[in-house]
Amino acid sequence: MGDKLVYSQMTYYQRAKLKELLDAGLSKECIAEKLKVSRGTVFNELKRGSVEGVYDPEYADEKAWEKRTESRNKTILEKDQRLAKYISYLIKRKRLSPEQVIEHLKTDDHGYEKYPKSINTIYAAIDKGLIPGVTRQDMKTVSATEVVTMKENRIPLPECIRKCAGLRNGNSFKIQCKKNGEIVLRKI
Repeated sequence: MGDKLVYSQMTYYQRAKLKELLDAGLSKECIAEKLKVSRGTVFNELKRGSVEGVYDPEYADEKAWEKRTESRNKTILEKDQRLAKYISYLIKRKRLSPEQVIEHLKTDDHGYEKYPKSINTIYAAIDKGLIPGVTRQDMKTVSATEVVTMKENRIPLPECIRKCAGLRNGNSFKIQCKKNGEIVLRKI
């Protein structure tokens, strides 16, 4: 091994291969070379991932995953459950989209010093279950009572409606309200 290798986290594939090479009787130095990791990584992995003296790649991977999730910084919504509940209220009761939630949090005096500034943060929190009672499916339901405001002759539409109507940013469309209460949206 001419190149100097650094300590690194092993993947599950590497852990399974480590077990296979151990069972084949290869030395730890040879295993490190084959896995392209440092000798120290192999020794540390064996120490942490062994149960009663036998290396278990599933156990080792689970322990590594736990260690990574414990050490990472928590998101705003993981730290502040009250804020997460408030965002849930805005989405479920006020029928705001994540985009509208961000605008609301930027402009209104809501009492939160820190809040998500990106819709990606809100969507990621929804996916992780951090916003109580809100799922991606809730984002696909658009209430008839939703208030849409115009800004510079633009009407923001939820993504699910844009996709359904085949609209992209910058497209023009016509909204027709029929007597029976049906609303028709057409791309022009």
